[in-house]
Amino acid sequence: LLAQDAVNPDFCNEDGRTPLSWAAENGHETVVKLLLAQDAVNPNFCNEDSRTPLSWAADNGHEAVVKLLLAQDGVNPDSRNKYGQTSLLLAAAKRHDTIVKLLLTQGSVDQAPLLLLAAENGREAVVKLLLAQGSIDADSRNMYGQTPLLLAAGNGREAVVKLLLAQGRIDPDSRNMYGQTPLLLAAAKRHDTIVKLLLAKNGVNPNSHDDDDRTPLSWAAENGREVVVELLLAQDGVNPDSRNKYGQTPLLLAAKNGREAVVKLLLAQGRIDPDSRNMYGQTPLLLAAGNGREAVVKLLLAQGRIDPDSRNMYGQTPLLLAAAKRHDTIVKLLLAQNGVNPNSHDDDDRTPLSWAAENGREVVVELLLAQDGVNPDSRNKYGQTPLLLAAWNGHGAVVKLLLAQDGIDPDSRNKYGQTPLLLAAKNGREAVVKLLLAQDSVNPNSHDKFDRTPLSWAAENGHEVVVELLLAQDVVNPSAPNKYGQTPLLLAAENGREAVVKLLLAHNDIDPNSRNKDSQTPLLLAAWNGHGPVVKLLLAQDGIDPNSQDLEGATPTSRAIEYGHEAVAVMLLDILPKGPSFVYERYLKASRHVF
Repeated sequence: LLAQDAVNPDFCNEDGRTPLSWAAENGHETVVKLLLAQDAVNPNFCNEDSRTPLSWAADNGHEAVVKLLLAQDGVNPDSRNKYGQTSLLLAAAKRHDTIVKLLLTQGSVDQAPLLLLAAENGREAVVKLLLAQGSIDADSRNMYGQTPLLLAAGNGREAVVKLLLAQGRIDPDSRNMYGQTPLLLAAAKRHDTIVKLLLAKNGVNPNSHDDDDRTPLSWAAENGREVVVELLLAQDGVNPDSRNKYGQTPLLLAAKNGREAVVKLLLAQGRIDPDSRNMYGQTPLLLAAGNGREAVVKLLLAQGRIDPDSRNMYGQTPLLLAAAKRHDTIVKLLLAQNGVNPNSHDDDDRTPLSWAAENGREVVVELLLAQDGVNPDSRNKYGQTPLLLAAWNGHGAVVKLLLAQDGIDPDSRNKYGQTPLLLAAKNGREAVVKLLLAQDSVNPNSHDKFDRTPLSWAAENGHEVVVELLLAQDVVNPSAPNKYGQTPLLLAAENGREAVVKLLLAHNDIDPNSRNKDSQTPLLLAAWNGHGPVVKLLLAQDGIDPNSQDLEGATPTSRAIEYGHEAVAVMLLDILPKGPSFVYERYLKASRHVF
């Protein structure tokens, strides 16, 4: 083929690849030789990704082809692809060490990127080879300001760190673009042995800060590295109470993460403030209590110099946070402390009892109710009492405890006018509904600010047992409308609550043709929403009007047709007069068209 005049030996395909490029990639040494002998062949030709034949051969480990290409005049051994990778980097990444050595013999090759890559990946032999060159900058940086030592320390490459530290020409305290030093990165990434190596080196600042004001001690404390914390605290100039940009001290970070041994070490430092606060006003005790760190809470409470009732910027105390987060044992520990207010309020007027009741923590509720000064009927900023919150969430045991308290209002209302019974009914809390209905002062027919009753909510949400319990109460009005004129039957029918509709229809005082403010009946709403079983129940009622019209003139049949509820439409059409008037003819035609 090459002997033919019409053949172009450097022909480019649609991907910008030449015959030499393909031969080099696949290691076809003889073909590469033949092609390189052609004057028209450019050994440096790049495709659209800026890949050269040398790049392909080095990447794929074809040593003989690399040698052939490097022997050509004008071949650039240091060309970069579109990702900035040289042939040397590609060979090193695939561990083609013989090719790496070959390329390193080329005087014009930039060795710094390879040193950075080798240090990051722990390629000890490659690092040794490069450092032996003598001419390489052992402190070269990548685009993020990372040096080989920074990369090795941050990635736990102990052998490489040793090699680099043995050089007399590196900065052991170099910083990247984020202000992080090798020591700081090693501490942050839990590489304890490397921390020790670095601390033994002259010129390393054990108290260095990054751009977030994090120190090696800050990271070691957060990560619970007891040995490293001890080492750092033994260094001259280390501040055990330094703050990062969020105001967090090593003690705050250790307490939050439950690092008991580290907390002990830090508290033993004379210069430590055990009640230090971060930017949100959180103290070590607040963070430990809120995160369930029981052992740390005990350590902190044993200090004579902390406030066990400290408040953060939201007004929350350790007791309140422990109660909110369900840390029962910590609640007990705190209640045993002098100076802890069991009735403290946060900025939302939530108390420990409020949280314990909402979370159903029966033991904690008992403990709190036994404390002097605790108000069992306190209200948060939404008007919710502990009883309201317990009833809403179905915590029967807590509801019992609260109902037994003197001065409790079992019919208290929140800012929306909702009572414990109404919220329990709304959420289908059967056991709680029974408990509340047994109270003489509970009104089973109470209305919220939207004129919704317990029965109205239970019916809408399909809570059959709750509906039965409520209908058994003499004073309950089964047809009480809300502010939009919706009765329990209308709401149950609209939402397809078949069992509830049955119960309501069995009641003497129920009007199956009741209307809301838009003049919609239960049948119309059930048909509109395609609830076939409910439509069937309603159609079986004496006096039902199957052709009732709302304010827009729509009927159950027209709505069923309009919204594509075929079975419901057919059910309704079947009961209409068979001597069809114009309007029924129109419905039939429409139904045939739709279906």
